[in-house]
Amino acid sequence: MFGNKKTYDFIFSIGGTCSCSRVLRRTGLQVFSYPFDWLYGSDFVGRVDILTSGFENFINLEDLGYARKRIHPGPADIYHNKINNITFNHDFPLDIPIEKSYPEVKAKYDKRINRLFEQIKKSEKILIAYIEPPRSQNKLQDNNMLNNMLIESYKKLSERFPDKQIDLIYTTNCEEKKINDICTENISNNITKIILNYKKLKKNKKLRTNWKILSKIFRRYKLKLTTKQKLLNIIQVKILRRYRGDSRR
Repeated sequence: MFGNKKTYDFIFSIGGTCSCSRVLRRTGLQVFSYPFDWLYGSDFVGRVDILTSGFENFINLEDLGYARKRIHPGPADIYHNKINNITFNHDFPLDIPIEKSYPEVKAKYDKRINRLFEQIKKSEKILIAYIEPPRSQNKLQDNNMLNNMLIESYKKLSERFPDKQIDLIYTTNCEEKKINDICTENISNNITKIILNYKKLKKNKKLRTNWKILSKIFRRYKLKLTTKQKLLNIIQVKILRRYRGDSRR
């Protein structure tokens, strides 16, 4: 459908929710967790700014405010960062004072941030992926504005990582399109925008992303893997298919 696959040394998600990382894992493009994988909030520009700043003020204790609690799936206290608008949905144990739980959560994100930059450092060709949350639909009449935003954000990324070949794929939801009607627009040699309808309602009316449709997009890409990573990837994909869960290492 898409011709020869593009191959990258490293592929990672910057959001906008868990959907992007899950799709990358299901298509064999991601093995480990990185800082943006299981978070909600902010927008594409905000997340690019966080990345290019080196995750400055990403998870300072004094910036976190209690939002609410969740029971399913996965009990947790939810905290919101008032500085960067990031919401931590899965990380803080339910009914545990944040002063007690914070050190372990901070250490986990420090590990993921270090892992991300180490992987960027040793990679030459990198793909950065972003899938819009289905609710934040960009209307087609705002197409030029979205394109300009992508171009400006890409400039920030290329300036932050000048010695890397970086490509960017941005996926936006459009409910006017029919399922399987995938529109690909190359904004530049390094920026690809995908427009399609990947919004899906379950029987209980909860909003979900359509994994099957999104997977078609990412199967055009290929990740170079070490033998160890290949084994981990095979195990992970089997787990995802069997339990429809995720791995948050």
